[in-house]
Amino acid sequence: ADWLYPLQHLLSPPLFFTLSGLVMSMLGAPADLALFMVSSVAGTLTVGVIYSIGRNNYGREAGVAAALLVALADYHIGFSRAGLTDVTFCFLFLLALVAYIRAERVESFFWAIIAGILTGLAWNTKYHGWLAGVVAGAALLPYLLQHDWQRFRAGFTRVFSAAVVATAMYVPWFFYIEAQEGGYAYMAEYQSGFLDPSNALQHIISHARAQYYLDSWSGMLAPLLGIIAVAVLYRRLNATVLMLGVTLLLGGVLLGESIVV
Repeated sequence: ADWLYPLQHLLSPPLFFTLSGLVMSMLGAPADLALFMVSSVAGTLTVGVIYSIGRNNYGREAGVAAALLVALADYHIGFSRAGLTDVTFCFLFLLALVAYIRAERVESFFWAIIAGILTGLAWNTKYHGWLAGVVAGAALLPYLLQHDWQRFRAGFTRVFSAAVVATAMYVPWFFYIEAQEGGYAYMAEYQSGFLDPSNALQHIISHARAQYYLDSWSGMLAPLLGIIAVAVLYRRLNATVLMLGVTLLLGGVLLGESIVV
């Protein structure tokens, strides 16, 4: 892997840059354009995945509202136009969750394996990709509370099978890191610096300030437009709905101003 940036293993696994390299080879695109192309495609597809999740779990209205919120979010637009791993990771992470949901609903090991593959791809994009499996496992907790041992065991077996697949996909990168100076322990120590709890509140405030600074009117209007879209689909567009949307819009603006100040 001599073609990698020497400190790449400290930043992220290699999938995003591998995809970008494939785009360069197949289309003859320069490196910066290839990075942007991968992010743009992943960001566009993410809107469709969000719609699918909302529609399949809560109805078409929820799918439309959720898709509008994401499509008009300036953070999502900005990262979709940047040569960074984040949007590609979100796309794969959400796809993995879709597969886990499907596996549980139809009680399918096939979909569990698909979920494992997608989790492995997310894990090879950013180091916390394994959290997709944790989310799927946490979704089984209601079975425990209801003492439904049969459904819990069946669901746990599917999630465990997916975890085995995902881990197998990540193992080659693990050994690559081990072969670098300091090994995996050095990389883990470097990454742990991002999780310092003493600075958690400041990080949240800084993130909120950055998000408000980057927000345009499209992002601020997204909640209002989402509510209107749901109301139109339900055929219940009236003054109350509009007032609710405007209240959310003004509340978001005022909250943002207070955070920035």
